[in-house]
Amino acid sequence: MLTRYEVRVGDTVLKDEVFDVLIMETRLPHTRETAAKVVLLLDKMDLSKVNLYWPVTVEDARSTPNRVFSGVVVETYLVGNDKIVLECEGGERHLKERTITYGFHNFPIQEIVFYVTRQVPEVQIQEKNIEGLNLNKKRRSFKVILPILNFEVPSTMSIMNVQIHASDPSSEDETTISTQFSKLADANSVWRRSNARAEVLVEATYFDEAAIAGRKLITSALDWFLYALRLSVLGIKYNATSIVLPWNRDHSYGTISAAEEAYVRDVSESNIKACVYDFEVSVGKTLVKLSKDDIVSYSPVKDLFELVYSKQTDESRRSWSALHWLGRARESIDDRDKLLHLWIALEFLVSGETGERLFPPDMSEPLAELLRDKAIELGCKDPEWAKRRFKDAISQPTLRERFDAFVANASIQMGITSRETETVWETLRKARNHLEHGRKDVVISSEDLDVMDQMLNRMIWITVNETAKSND
Repeated sequence: MLTRYEVRVGDTVLKDEVFDVLIMETRLPHTRETAAKVVLLLDKMDLSKVNLYWPVTVEDARSTPNRVFSGVVVETYLVGNDKIVLECEGGERHLKERTITYGFHNFPIQEIVFYVTRQVPEVQIQEKNIEGLNLNKKRRSFKVILPILNFEVPSTMSIMNVQIHASDPSSEDETTISTQFSKLADANSVWRRSNARAEVLVEATYFDEAAIAGRKLITSALDWFLYALRLSVLGIKYNATSIVLPWNRDHSYGTISAAEEAYVRDVSESNIKACVYDFEVSVGKTLVKLSKDDIVSYSPVKDLFELVYSKQTDESRRSWSALHWLGRARESIDDRDKLLHLWIALEFLVSGETGERLFPPDMSEPLAELLRDKAIELGCKDPEWAKRRFKDAISQPTLRERFDAFVANASIQMGITSRETETVWETLRKARNHLEHGRKDVVISSEDLDVMDQMLNRMIWITVNETAKSND
């Protein structure tokens, strides 16, 4: 008799769907790594609930529940026609890949442990559990410095409070970087290869929080500067002064960028206390190496999308526009930008839906006339305008109505969960409206954005399939 397991993928619990689980362990000189193969019955499985890079836990449910594995889903494949396998990596390897602060100067060991473990979702560690840890939890000033690639500057530039200047090997911070952080002293380090630095002061509580905030400000400054490099302005006046920006071919083809490493220093202390934050590792960028089998596997999907793209119909353009904005969202550093880009993708996907009319067409005109008459009776300044607005309101379905029509009309089961519905139409819709109206009280959860991302992923797939079928 097979051992029974309870498997949790994200917040979805699988029991009857589980056919078997295989736990594997590799012992290394100073640690061990685990992996798992979770075999699921295809006929009982809702594939929309299988998400790559979602956390996975496996409980042995034969008697007293006992956790036997914790990690993330990294690959899926079919076995025969009735089973799907989830390849999972254990939390030990995930922890190693998420350890993003690799250099510390003047940190006590307790704080080093704190900053490393706080980047790993699997490790629920509280500050009070680290003996001897004494953090300054008040917000304080940090200096964040990033090397800028492909750029030289003769003197300091100030863009939106970001200082961009040439590297100065004799400065106190550069001396600390070169002597204390061994990786940065390597000849191939971006700190050695770059001639310019971007520097900004931010208020934060923790070093990693400061690194992220500083990178956002620096990236915004570089976005503006790259825009300016490609700009040619002649004869525009601002405050009675002419703006003349002649075309420079070399500048227009240049691309400057912030490196993936940030030096973070607490400037509220007299002695240097600094660390290095590696953004590249934190976002999990890895080298993508395709095999011949991978290319064969992706070919049907590529052919399908190329078919849709080649048609150049309204439907195909909507699909491609949604793809573009989903990509922009995934590249966004700021959660507000990500939400707006995801929302634009959603609007493209459902823009072809009509939804249900509030009133039949033959009733809209009489109702509009009644409203016009009432507006005249009440002394409305422009009764015709009120009539037009009313007719537009009852004939134009809302975005939510178009979304519901999309789900109802889809030939492929979408599997929209209550979590997705509540997240998108309650939490994120409210945040998006606050952004649109310029309100300051905007709260956006990264987890909610991931939920919307996954939903749009499926919607694009359905749209492409529907478009391909309509063009057969």
